[in-house]
Amino acid sequence: MSIKNKGQVTLFVIVGVLLIMAIALFFLLRSGAIPSIVGGFEEDPQLFLENCIEPKISEGVNLLLKQGGHIDPLLYKSFRFGEENYQNISYLCYTSKNYVPCVNQEPVLIKNLEDELHEYIGGNLESCFSDWEKNMKNQDYEVDLGGFNYSVALEPEQVIVEVDREITLNKKDESFQYQQFRTVLRDKLYDLAIISQEILSQEAEFCNFDHLGYMILYNDFEIEKFRTSDLDIIYTVIDKQSEETIRFAVRGCVVPPGV
Repeated sequence: MSIKNKGQVTLFVIVGVLLIMAIALFFLLRSGAIPSIVGGFEEDPQLFLENCIEPKISEGVNLLLKQGGHIDPLLYKSFRFGEENYQNISYLCYTSKNYVPCVNQEPVLIKNLEDELHEYIGGNLESCFSDWEKNMKNQDYEVDLGGFNYSVALEPEQVIVEVDREITLNKKDESFQYQQFRTVLRDKLYDLAIISQEILSQEAEFCNFDHLGYMILYNDFEIEKFRTSDLDIIYTVIDKQSEETIRFAVRGCVVPPGV
């Protein structure tokens, strides 16, 4: 037999073995002799919750960054840069009077951001659990969902959502119990908020923030300071590595034109 023919025979043998293995695996999965990868994902509420809630967390974070720390700003300036759409940018330090320093509207900015995000994702968390419960019942599981509470914490480079909820899952002789769930989103919201707090503190006390000097000391961030035609200031803080950006407005120590 030629080398070419031997090579063809070897190839046919390999293909045949792979085909037999694939058929065997199909029947094993179908019979339940080994667990299905897809089924395992559906049965684990932790994995289901992560995939379900992370997009909503990201959505909330993006709104907070664009709008100066509020999902639905009440005290804001409607403004746009270049070709961007108009955004309602929150005043985080504000006074309506001229010559007077602004008043810090969010002296505990981190706590406010956590509260805003907590409220924003609450309804979706319940929907995620309901969807998971429905999927499990469709697979003939008995599901017992207890009441739940959850928290949102901002830490350096991450957003953490923790949920406490007792869940019992039963099917024939199988029983599973779950209680605590944790989702971590990599994000710079906390880091950007820390710098924003420093800006607000100095604007309220000194009517100014030396953004150029600050960037020399902390060169991981870029800070832009834009004064509008009506003498408000729009601050833009950018994390250079991730390019995440927070933007907010300040009005204080305004000297009217012509004075």
